[in-house]
Amino acid sequence: MVLSMNFSKETWIESRQGAAGVTNLLFSRANTFDLSAGPARRLSVSVAGMSAGTILAVESSGRAIEVSDGSSLTVMLPTEGTVEVEVEKARYRAERGGILCFAPSHRKTQVFRSERADFASLMLKVPLDRDSRANPWMGADPFVAVDEAQARSIAHLLRYVLGGLEGGAQGLISGKAAQLAQALVQEHLRALLNRALAGCHVRCT
Repeated sequence: MVLSMNFSKETWIESRQGAAGVTNLLFSRANTFDLSAGPARRLSVSVAGMSAGTILAVESSGRAIEVSDGSSLTVMLPTEGTVEVEVEKARYRAERGGILCFAPSHRKTQVFRSERADFASLMLKVPLDRDSRANPWMGADPFVAVDEAQARSIAHLLRYVLGGLEGGAQGLISGKAAQLAQALVQEHLRALLNRALAGCHVRCT
């Protein structure tokens, strides 16, 4: 089987495009979505799709979103600004260089720009087996404790893959390079989850 990847990037800037169209950039089905007030509202989303999941790079002037994600493990790696997540009446926060990880759940997320730049984050969304008997992530505590020491290395890898695809590195689209990139993402994810449930059946094939 030949593994392949695909890439897309879209940017919405209110001063150029008006209010319409911003929801077209959302990568999760939103129950509610609101952009933070301000004079220079914008949203940019880069997406790299692969068999092991989806890599995203998101930049925003600030936003609040409520989603019901019933099928994915979601890793958030803010690279600028702050992300706050409310899930099952608990609140979690990560700043630049930090990491948050959630099993399928209903979440409310707010992101805030820093004093110097818009909010930015790398993300990894991995589809899960919906059968809870085969997959202990389903129905588990939605907050997943991860090995935070792995945050920097997985962020570097995701940034490298996205940068290569955006730069037109055709070797990453398919063939051996794509296979290697996806294998590295899988291995970094496993290392990241070492502190969490043993034997989690993440679908990485």
